[in-house]
Amino acid sequence: MDRLLALLLKPHVTYAVRSSGADEDSPARSLAGQLDSYLFVPPQDVSRRIAAVWASAFNERLRAYRSERKLDVLPIAPSVIVQEMTDAEVAGVAFSADPVSGRRSVAIVSGGWGLGSGLVSGEGAADTWQVGRDGTVLDRHVVPKTTAHRHAPGSPEGIAATPVPFTHQHQPCLTDEQVKTVAAFARKVE
Repeated sequence: MDRLLALLLKPHVTYAVRSSGADEDSPARSLAGQLDSYLFVPPQDVSRRIAAVWASAFNERLRAYRSERKLDVLPIAPSVIVQEMTDAEVAGVAFSADPVSGRRSVAIVSGGWGLGSGLVSGEGAADTWQVGRDGTVLDRHVVPKTTAHRHAPGSPEGIAATPVPFTHQHQPCLTDEQVKTVAAFARKVE
C-alpha cells in the first residue's frame, strides 16, 4: 500500500485521514467523534494513519457506545477518506433541510472559526443560520466563539485549541452572502 500511496500523494501536501462508516449516523445515534481522524498528516504517515482509523472501530470507547445503544458489538469496518488538508479560517456543516424539524424548506448552515474539529469535539461554538428556499436568511444565531482549532505542527493530532481574538469572538464567522452561497450549494448537492 505504501508504494501505491507514494504514487497518489503529493510530497509537499498534508492530508486529512478520516473515517466514513456505513453505520456512523442515523436518526437514533451519531458516532461523530467516536472513530479516530487525523489532520495535517504528511504523506509518509498516511498508511499508518489509515490503519489507525480502521483500528479505532474496535476501541473500548466505541464498544461501550455500541453496547449502550444495543448495536452489534462488532462494528462495520469504516471506510477511510484521504483528502488534501485545508487550513480553514472557518469551518462547519450545512444541511439542505432542517435536521431537527425535518422542514425541507429551510437549509441550516453552522460554522465557527478555525478547523471543523473544534465543532466536532465540542470545544468550539458555532453560529447558525436558517436559509429559506428563495435564499432569504430567515434566522441567525451568533454565539461567543472563544476557541478555535488551528494547525499545530509537532502536536500528536496536528491541531491545538487556540484562543480567538476578542475582536472576533462575537462577530459572525460568515457573512450573509457566504451563508446564502453555502446553503445554495448544499441544495445543489442534494
